[in-house]
Amino acid sequence: MAGNFFDLVGGVKKVRIGGKKQEKIVNMASARGIYIWGIKKNGDKMEFKVRSSGFEALRNIAAENGHEVEVVEEKGFYLLRGIVKRRLGFIIGALVFVLTLYLLSSFVWVLEVSGNSKIDKNRIIITAAKYGLYEGAPKWNFKGSEVEEGILKDLDELSYVKVDIEGVKVNIQVVEKIMPDKTVTEPCHIVAAKDGIVDDILVLQGQPNVKIGDVVAKGDILISGIIFPEDQVISGIENESEGVSDEELKPWTVRARGEVKARVWYEGYGECPLKKETLIMTGNKKKKVYIIAGDRIFNLKKGNDSGFKMVKKEIRENSINTPWGKIGIGTENLYEQAKKVTLYSDKEAFKIARKKALDVIKKEVGKDKELLKIKFEVVSAPSDSLVRVKAEAEVIEDIAVPQPIISR
Repeated sequence: MAGNFFDLVGGVKKVRIGGKKQEKIVNMASARGIYIWGIKKNGDKMEFKVRSSGFEALRNIAAENGHEVEVVEEKGFYLLRGIVKRRLGFIIGALVFVLTLYLLSSFVWVLEVSGNSKIDKNRIIITAAKYGLYEGAPKWNFKGSEVEEGILKDLDELSYVKVDIEGVKVNIQVVEKIMPDKTVTEPCHIVAAKDGIVDDILVLQGQPNVKIGDVVAKGDILISGIIFPEDQVISGIENESEGVSDEELKPWTVRARGEVKARVWYEGYGECPLKKETLIMTGNKKKKVYIIAGDRIFNLKKGNDSGFKMVKKEIRENSINTPWGKIGIGTENLYEQAKKVTLYSDKEAFKIARKKALDVIKKEVGKDKELLKIKFEVVSAPSDSLVRVKAEAEVIEDIAVPQPIISR
């Protein structure tokens, strides 16, 4: 078996010799160390096998004695060399294709999240990236179990996380916690969530503690959850005469419910410089492309910012960690910037600062509430290089919030 294998590696030719004194050719070849086997007669010709390495010597011996050697059959790995040589481009392309497929299948190209309804999908994706899982991440850079534990640790709203890897696609399956209902069910007061002037009051249950027009501070009791009997003012002697027991005179507690609308005030601040400098893009761009190989970088396309006074750099790298270090390709885009100077008049600066101050109030108040009696005040001095504006707006809103009654 070993001999047959080595014969195939070196190559074997089955040859045929005609003419007279065929045995003499075989004997002369054997005497010169040419290994010949499988000798048999085929009519008036002789066939046998010889290694490819000894074929040229055999043919020379035959030619010297007036014989011609005819090759009947060839075997051996060396025959593949011609095929490889003719198909070298195809073979290299196929190998590159297979290698590319292997490399591409080693990365995460699609990342999905399922099972979430309340928690934002982006929060889950950002948290997963913290532990090495993101679109474009090599699979050997993270472990599914570690990503699961990390997401559960960072996001308290989740009770279960499963990282399911299918080829180049990863699905993060989550189960959200069922949060307890924070509605107050025990006896409570209704208190003010912020300072204001009572504009309207609706009591569904409990004892009203304020009236329209009253000024209230944050934390004041608006509707009391402690009910006092109406006849508690009656003296003890009168009560006895009317047959009213002490138990009937004791106050009791309820879960106060109702709505108290009040006028509250919001403040906002905005400013605008009289001279504003901003950086703008000129549209000029240069690009640098390089290969990362461990600690070394090889430039494929050079680009520098020597002609730019101000520049913004944008670097992107796609690389993988290997036992030999980081390997990948990177690009560095260089964008030229220029300084733009804008001058505002006092009136224009006031208008911009006023809008900023009002936007602050609108953001805090929300879209569902109407702003009433908006006031603006310039708080900057004439010598200042910018205009400062303070805004104040009145809003009518429900300031009632429940507060459990703490028994002592």
